[in-house]
Amino acid sequence: MMKKELNQSSKIDRDIRRLLFANPSLGMPTCQRIVQALKEGPYEKKESIRDWLKNSVAIFKRKASKMDSPALYDDLCKNVVKHIETWEEEFGKVSLGDILFLTESTDIRMADVGWDYLSPAAMVEMLGEYIVGQDAYKKELCLTVYTHMLRMHKPELNIPKMNLLVFGPSGSGKTSGVKVLVDKLGIRSGIANCERLVPEGFQGTKVSDPLTRVLGKEGDDMIYVADEFDKLFLNQVFDGEIQRGFLSLMDGNNVISFPSTFDTYKEYREVPSKNITCILCGKFESLTKAVEERLDIHRVGFVSGQNKKRPQEELYAQVTMADLRKALGSDELCRRIGSIVGVSKLSRDEMVSIIMNSRESAFSRYKAYFQAHQAKVRLTMDGARLIVDHALELYPDLGVSGTEIVIRDILKDEMICVESLHGRDLKINKHYVEKRLKGLKL
Repeated sequence: MMKKELNQSSKIDRDIRRLLFANPSLGMPTCQRIVQALKEGPYEKKESIRDWLKNSVAIFKRKASKMDSPALYDDLCKNVVKHIETWEEEFGKVSLGDILFLTESTDIRMADVGWDYLSPAAMVEMLGEYIVGQDAYKKELCLTVYTHMLRMHKPELNIPKMNLLVFGPSGSGKTSGVKVLVDKLGIRSGIANCERLVPEGFQGTKVSDPLTRVLGKEGDDMIYVADEFDKLFLNQVFDGEIQRGFLSLMDGNNVISFPSTFDTYKEYREVPSKNITCILCGKFESLTKAVEERLDIHRVGFVSGQNKKRPQEELYAQVTMADLRKALGSDELCRRIGSIVGVSKLSRDEMVSIIMNSRESAFSRYKAYFQAHQAKVRLTMDGARLIVDHALELYPDLGVSGTEIVIRDILKDEMICVESLHGRDLKINKHYVEKRLKGLKL
């Protein structure tokens, strides 16, 4: 069997095993027979099994969603726990990703059946299904989110608050990793685009808006994501007051007051700031300048009458907390940041891997669009490489976001006329991509 076929077979086998695990109503004998059949079955037969299992899981989820009484929900939880134990006896230990897929398929809260499977290492492994590369970032992010969950789950331990700052180029997964974790783990979260923030009293987006939107009249804990956080330090008009708002959020000993609704007449709520974990994201290009000055690069790199300039990625890799303090010019802010981590610019191979394998890739979302109209779309490796090459040429600073633009452009005609593809397969290979790109005015 060729390597490509082996990779396809391995992926569909994993999908089928996870779908089996996600449906406790099937029974272990049925699961055993299907798992045994995976050893010999051709790829086309496995596709049919996967499609049948997806439908079966959907039916089970609809039934589970109607169990709205406490007694029925408790019974469902007991059955699911027993199913997990039986599965592990037969097939071995399951992963956090398996548990999360199961809870999504049964509408059971993860904390009710899977808390024992939660750990920073398990979260890193699960996040690897969605984020390619960026190992240091995944570890720091998972530790931060796990600490937040543990602090809320066991407040009596008085575990210190840990805020995180993430820096690096655009399109490298700074905010997408957070979104995956909070979504899969069911954590309250809100995001603010700092480039659009204005102080209280002005018309526009406020620092408190994510609190109002997420917590409203109920709830007192969340993860607050501040995207484009570095832009605050370029805004000479508003940055002082807005920065003070973030200092209060990031502190562990304040009480945060915010409107409970967006109505004209505002009622205010208060929550402890220790229950709000902040994740600050941005390019922070000023950090590279701080590293240059600290290492005295322009003087040391003087060669043959020219300054030897180091790549941005190399400078990002050497950032320290001292560089951050110099770049931000705020000791108060830096004292409230528990950890910093950088993301690196994605390589061509990593971007191809994201399109082909990541569960959150742009192509997977378009694939779902066609599936909703009973059509199948397949992306080949040579097609993915050409998409990435074209994105890197046209949008070199957008990272993965650039590939999303190209994918939409080349699939637009088929999306408009999707009814004509009913029951057919559409192969997105190199020839297809080349043909579409020639017809586009990019």
